Amino acid sequence: MDSNLPGKLAITYPFDGAVFPSEFPEPSILWTDHNRKSKQWLVLLKTDSLDLYSEVVNSNRWKPTPEIWNNLKRVAKSKNIEIRVAGIDPDEKNKLQSGISVQITISKDSVNSPIFYRAVPLPFKYATSHLDSIKYMLGDISSTANPKPLLENLPVCGNCHSFSPDGKQFAMDVDAFGDKGSYLIANVEKKVEMSPEKFITWSDFQEKSTMALLSQISPNGKYVLSTLDDNEIFESRDHPEYSQLFFPIKGILALYDIEKKEFKALRGADDTMFVQSNSHWAPDNKTIYFARSKAIQRKESGMTFGTGIYDINKFQAVRDSFLKGKKHFKFDLMKLAFNNGAGGKPEYIPGASQNDKSNYFPKISPDGRWMIFCQAEDYMLLQPDSKLYIMPTDGSAVPRVMNCNTNNMNSWHSWSPNGKWIVFSSKYFGAYTQLFLAHVDENGMDAPPVWLEYFYVNNRAANIPEFVNIDFQSWDKISDNFSQVADYNVRGTSKAQFGDFQGAINDFNKALQVKANDDQAYANRGKAKDELNDLEGALADLNRAIELDPLNHDYYIHRGNTKIKLNDFTGAINDCSSAIALNPKDETLYAHRSSVYRKVNQLGKALHDISTAIKLKPEYTLYYVHKSAILNLMDRRSDAIYEMNKALRIEPGNIQHLTITGQYYFQDNQPLKAVAAFKKAIDLNPEYFKAYKELASFYDQRNNFDEALRNYNSAIKYCEKEDLNELTILYNNRGTLFGKHNQFEKAINDFNQALSYSPNFTDAYSNRAFAWFNSGKYDDALNDCNLALQIEPNFQKAKVIREMILEKR
Repeated sequence: MDSNLPGKLAITYPFDGAVFPSEFPEPSILWTDHNRKSKQWLVLLKTDSLDLYSEVVNSNRWKPTPEIWNNLKRVAKSKNIEIRVAGIDPDEKNKLQSGISVQITISKDSVNSPIFYRAVPLPFKYATSHLDSIKYMLGDISSTANPKPLLENLPVCGNCHSFSPDGKQFAMDVDAFGDKGSYLIANVEKKVEMSPEKFITWSDFQEKSTMALLSQISPNGKYVLSTLDDNEIFESRDHPEYSQLFFPIKGILALYDIEKKEFKALRGADDTMFVQSNSHWAPDNKTIYFARSKAIQRKESGMTFGTGIYDINKFQAVRDSFLKGKKHFKFDLMKLAFNNGAGGKPEYIPGASQNDKSNYFPKISPDGRWMIFCQAEDYMLLQPDSKLYIMPTDGSAVPRVMNCNTNNMNSWHSWSPNGKWIVFSSKYFGAYTQLFLAHVDENGMDAPPVWLEYFYVNNRAANIPEFVNIDFQSWDKISDNFSQVADYNVRGTSKAQFGDFQGAINDFNKALQVKANDDQAYANRGKAKDELNDLEGALADLNRAIELDPLNHDYYIHRGNTKIKLNDFTGAINDCSSAIALNPKDETLYAHRSSVYRKVNQLGKALHDISTAIKLKPEYTLYYVHKSAILNLMDRRSDAIYEMNKALRIEPGNIQHLTITGQYYFQDNQPLKAVAAFKKAIDLNPEYFKAYKELASFYDQRNNFDEALRNYNSAIKYCEKEDLNELTILYNNRGTLFGKHNQFEKAINDFNQALSYSPNFTDAYSNRAFAWFNSGKYDDALNDCNLALQIEPNFQKAKVIREMILEKR
C-alpha cells in the first residue's frame, strides 16, 4: 500500500516518530479523513518489510488488543513500527481512497515510576466553588486500569506538590486551618495522613497572608523554597479551555529549614524590586534556578498581600492592562548558588533570559546535565503558546525547542527518576488538559510524545504531573485528618469570593454543625447573609460572633457595615469605635469610621478621623484623597486642592487623582489649572475616558461646541463597553450637547443609545422628549414624558416638558 495516497486523511495520534516506553500498554490510533468516499478504513501494522497485522474498521479510531500489541513489541523490539491507515469505499473495493502512515518506536528504556497529578473540573471558577470535586491521582503508565485516587473530597484547595528524588518525602500547598499559607510536609508511606502536626504555615515568615506560591522541597529533604511577600494577578474566566489568568507580579524566595524549623529570605532572590518565583533545585542541592521579572510595587497595583486589594481602581487599571494585552510581563530564568542556605549572586541564564520572551518552569534532569523550561510570549502558567525548550546546564549550547511540543499549550513538566523521560501537560485534545510522555536520550534529543490516555479522568483536566520514585503499589491513600471547622470556613470563603453566597452559607452551616460555637463561622455566615440582603440574619450572626470573641475588631467592622444598610448609623459608629479601642494603631479603622461619619454629614468628625489615619500612615495616598473629598464637601476648596497635591507628590502619575484635582480646580473657578490637570491625565494615558469626559463638560459649559464634541467622542470611544452606567451618562450628555445646538436627530440617536444601556434612566427620557418637542413630534415627546413619570412620578423636569407639550397641543 502506498503510504502517501492522495486524499484528506491525517493520523492525529500517535505522532510520527513517537517513542513508547517498553512497558506501555496498547495505545489508541486516531485519524481524521475528509474524503467523503471513505466509509471504512484499513489499518496495517508492519516493521521493515514484514506485515504484522491488518484489520478493516468502521470508525476513525482503533486500538490493538493486548495480545496484538505485546506481539508487536516482541517482534519489533527497537525497530520502527509503521502504522498505515487507508480509506476504503466498500463500493470500490479495489481502490484505496486515501491513506497515510506514521512510524513509532518501542524504547528499550522503561519509566519504572508512577505519576502523581491533579484532576480538576473546568472552568476554574467552578472548581474553586467545588473544591471537593478535585481528585489527586496516582497513575501507572504500564497499566490500562484507571489511575488510583489517593485523595478525594478535600474541602480546601490543594495545589503545588513536590517529592524528594528518592520518593521518601512529599510536600504540598494545602489551604488548611483557614490559612492559604499552610504547607504539608510528610513521609510517603502506604497511607499518608494529613494531620495537623505535619503542617507549617508560610504566614509565620511575614506575619501576613500569603499564597506561598510554587513551593518545592529540596532533593536532600532538608529545605523547602517558596514565593512569599507576594502579589498575584488572578482573573477567572468562563471559557473552559483557558479559564484563568494567574501569575505573580511581586515576591521573593523564602527558605524553610525543616530540621531547625526556621524561615528566612534567600539572599540573591530577595530583591523586592523584582518578583522571584518558580524555584527549582539542582539535584546536588547546590544551585537554585528561578524565574524573575521586574516587580509591580503595591503602590502601583493597589494590592496588599497575595491577591488582596486595598485600592480597587489601581488594581483594576493594572489587571485590565494585562487583560487587554497593553502590558507585557516577561520572566527571565536565573540561577544562584545555594551555599547551604546563605544564597549568592543571581546570574542570568543565557538563552533563557533577556530574550523578549517569558521563560519559566526550569526543571533540571536527575544527572544535572539538562534544563527543560517553558517559554511563552508573556506571563506564566496556562499560556496557550507555551512550548518546552531544552538546553545543557553548562551553557555549551543554546536552548532548542523540543520535538515533543504539541500545537496547544505545553507546560508543567517533570523528569522521571531515571532521567530518560519527561511528563508534561498539554491541551492538544481540547479544553481538558491531558498528560503526555516524551523520551529524552543521553544527548538531550527528545521524541514526539506519547499520550497517557489511561490517565484521563472524566470531565476533568489533568495538571501538575510529578514523577514519584516509588513502586505504584506502595502508596494507596492520602487521608484528610485536619479539615473540619476551619476548612468548611475556607471553602465557604472561597465560594463567597466568587459570588456563590448561598453555597458559602451552606458550608458555614456545616462548620457550625461540627463546632457549634465557632465564632469565625458565625462571622463568615453573617457576611454572606449581608451580601444576600438578609440583614437581620446577618446582624444576628455577627452579634453571636462578637459574643464568642469580643476581642476581634474585624467582627465589629462587619457588624457596623450591616448596621449602615439598616440605617443604624449611630450603631455603626459605635462599632467602629469599639474596633478602634481594640486596635488603636490600625489606621484603616479610623479611615472606616471617617467614611461613616461622612455618610451622616458629621464632616468635622470625619475630617478628624481621616487626619488620624494620615498621621499613622502618611505615605498612603488614598487617605489624602478621602480627606480632600471631605474638605470639598465643607466648601474648603483650596484645602481640598492642597490635600490632592500632597497625594500627587507621592504618586505624580496617578491619572485618577489628577482628574479629581482638575474637578476641584474647576469648582474653585481656576479653569486653566483644571484643564491642565485633565490634559496631563490624558498625556499619561491617552485612553483615560474620565479626563475626556471632564474636558467635554468644561467646554460645554463655555459653549465651545467643537471641543466639547471632540472630547465626548473620545470619552465614548475609550469607555469600557461593560461600563453601562458611564456609557449611559456619556451618550446622554452628548445628546444634550447636540440638542443645545439644534441637532435634534443626532441628539435623539444618543438618547436612544443611553436608554438601550439603562432603560429606566428618566433624564434620558425627558431629554429625548425635549428633542422630540423641538422637532415638532409632540406625541413622541408626550410618550417619553409619561414613561419618565411612570418610573419617577415626581420627576420635575418631565412635568415641565409635559406642560410645554400640552400647551402646544
